[in-house]
Amino acid sequence: MRIVRIRREGNSCSILTDTGELLRCPLPIVADFRLRKGDELSPEQLAELERATQRWHLRTAALRFLARRAHSRAELRRKLLRRASAPAELVEDVLNALEREGYLDDAAYAREFAQSLIRRKAASALQLELELRRRGIEPALAQSIAAELLPEELVYEQARRAAQRKLRLLAAQPADKQRRAVAGYLARQGFPASLIGKLLRELFPHTTPDADEW
Repeated sequence: MRIVRIRREGNSCSILTDTGELLRCPLPIVADFRLRKGDELSPEQLAELERATQRWHLRTAALRFLARRAHSRAELRRKLLRRASAPAELVEDVLNALEREGYLDDAAYAREFAQSLIRRKAASALQLELELRRRGIEPALAQSIAAELLPEELVYEQARRAAQRKLRLLAAQPADKQRRAVAGYLARQGFPASLIGKLLRELFPHTTPDADEW
């Protein structure tokens, strides 16, 4: 197969071969392969050219996603696989390269996301861990970061503030109803039962819990 024409079209080139096949390659790939009119392309060279072009498009798409916001590796993998018809192993090659170059860092992403979530709303360590795992962070890393950023004393203070906000809405209710409502609210927020029980005893020292309650 011989190249009979190379025409620049914006940031890419159209390459016509003597078999009538038309290839479209990004300019950097054409430069890397040093393609010229009259060059012969073996089937192996053609396959490598197509693979390099796919890799270039995948990398470009990945960098666009990362320019908008940080991503976990799993999030970026899902987006690239949905967007492109490239083989999964080629997507992994691109992700590996981005990790080596520092564009992808699950630990840094998870910590940044977790800190943002904590600033926006009260969150238990369990909630935080589940949110991180939902975004593709490995369970061990998610658990480690949740424990690092939400030590027990901070979680307790968050639960106290959440309970006080709820109590302001329940001011007209009797204490036993307030207690049950606060307990249910904190449980739905993902705070652990042991912490809820301790906080309820502090907030309602003169009420008696039900037999099956905290």
